[in-house]
Amino acid sequence: MTMTAPRIGRALARSARRPLVHFLLIGAALYAGQDAVERRDVASSTTIRIDAAQLEDFRRDWALRNGGRPPDAAALGAAVRGLADDEMLYREALRLGLDRSDPVVRSRLIANLRFVEAFSSEAPRSDAARLRAAYALGMDRQDYVVRARLIEVMRQRLGRGVSVSTSQARRYLAQHPSAVPGAQVRYRFTQVFFSDDRRGRAAERDAHAALGALQSGEPAQAVDGDAFLLGRSFAGTRRQIADRLGRSLAAAVAQAPIGRWDGPVRSVYGWHLLRVEAVERLQADPAEALRRAYYAALEERRQQALEQGLQALRQRYRVVVSGPNSAAISVAAASSR
Repeated sequence: MTMTAPRIGRALARSARRPLVHFLLIGAALYAGQDAVERRDVASSTTIRIDAAQLEDFRRDWALRNGGRPPDAAALGAAVRGLADDEMLYREALRLGLDRSDPVVRSRLIANLRFVEAFSSEAPRSDAARLRAAYALGMDRQDYVVRARLIEVMRQRLGRGVSVSTSQARRYLAQHPSAVPGAQVRYRFTQVFFSDDRRGRAAERDAHAALGALQSGEPAQAVDGDAFLLGRSFAGTRRQIADRLGRSLAAAVAQAPIGRWDGPVRSVYGWHLLRVEAVERLQADPAEALRRAYYAALEERRQQALEQGLQALRQRYRVVVSGPNSAAISVAAASSR
């Protein structure tokens, strides 16, 4: 979006008596033209650069999770591939205009402007006006949640359009008998949450520190975690947990030891420490088993479609890795420099 000189003048004149809005509109005026150019450039560029700072962040996080042991070249290569895939998906989302049409992104940006307005005495503006200001200020390109949402939407788009028939679900059940019974398990667990929104990059560090305290016998109530919308205690099957808290958390719950604190586990919300209290085997039901097989087969096909879509995108992008020892990082579609 660009702002003409008359529009900028009128906006600043109206805001003269409203310091916060004055500040926002000046920022919007200065940013709008540059944002339009940069947004177009990001969406159209086919070169992705993974720099030394990103690699160092990964090395530090890896060492933190692996007892101080540094990652090898294969792990670094996988990290580069993950960073590149996310950037490709983000750029494709921008190219398709999903940052302007996705309802979750729009709601997030409106909420951001409402938060800013909470510190002002001015009369509330309409959501449409809030949204225009958010885009003009470039919030859609700076907000981590917006970026994560756009990447996830693109993954869903690449994985959609697949289907599974009843006969195919029966075949899947016959070929993967061990895959479905795992869904017939109910997990009861407790979690302590550390918010990215509240703590930023300190969230993972705080989670690791709290894990040590919990494993030493500190009660969960004494740990300085953050409030979580869905509460501390949960019970459900792996799919139910995935639907509410995400697949990464559901997978961690299924693999966690019983009665002992584990983690931290990353989700779209932040970092979680988990303690599985009990695992209950549910009564087998043929109809339920077939339904679970159907969803398992459907998810497998979605993942295959997603990988095919990513492979096609990788042909269009060039990945350049820079920084110390970057030549030792082996990743397909990456050109080390």
